[in-house]
Amino acid sequence: MTLATDARAMKHLIDVETGKVVEFVDPELEALQKIIAERLGYRLVDHRMELYGVAIDRKD
Repeated sequence: MTLATDARAMKHLIDVETGKVVEFVDPELEALQKIIAERLGYRLVDHRMELYGVAIDRKD
């Protein structure tokens, strides 16, 4: 997984406590999305992914 450089492959992880948005690219996730679409009988033409979470190591 790397920080996003290709807008088409960009994913977002949003911290629900701070609102911070982390953009990332994961080639394995990209491949899996295509596999799932094909399994369901589709050719993927676009997508959007947003993950929501809280930091594990946040110091309060």
